[in-house]
Amino acid sequence: MLATAIFLGMLGGAWFWGTISDYIGRKLGFQLTVLIDSVFGFLSALSPSYAWLVVFRTLTGFGVGGTLPVDYSIFAEYLPRNKRGRYLVYLESFWALATIVAAGLAWLVVPRFGWRVLLALSALPGLVIYFIRRYVPESPRYLLVNGQQEEMRAVLTQVANENGVPVPDLTITVPSRQRGVTVAALRRHPYVRAAR
Repeated sequence: MLATAIFLGMLGGAWFWGTISDYIGRKLGFQLTVLIDSVFGFLSALSPSYAWLVVFRTLTGFGVGGTLPVDYSIFAEYLPRNKRGRYLVYLESFWALATIVAAGLAWLVVPRFGWRVLLALSALPGLVIYFIRRYVPESPRYLLVNGQQEEMRAVLTQVANENGVPVPDLTITVPSRQRGVTVAALRRHPYVRAAR
């Protein structure tokens, strides 16, 4: 039940945050998903009953599921095309490494201190919010669509300089924000072919 709860939360989180971050910004979306993951991970450790534990693990999953589309999309925006696939695979591999670390922590912590301490430790990644706020730039496309062209130019110039590549031509036409593009739209034409 607990495993199912966190995965159901992840499903809802991926759908919700993948869409909402296009409206509030990927940087803010990334911070909020990490915050939700950490806060409800910590509250899981304080659960007064099994029912509350299921609720808190579902909400933890809501945050974890949100990081999937948000961090992948923001990370991919800053990668050179010829290295994008490789680095996204590296990012994906951290899930496997984190699973091994979590299992090792469970083996070390639970017999000595109990499961509540293990769940409380899951709040520690929330410290990364400071680094996201300070060092992760906002999505250039989000800035452009929201009329923040000077900020977009500053971000692209910074990224180009840090990667040692020439600053791209920044004469860009502003795309219009597409309204009504939701998860449900993925099941409609032109994204889904009719079954024959």
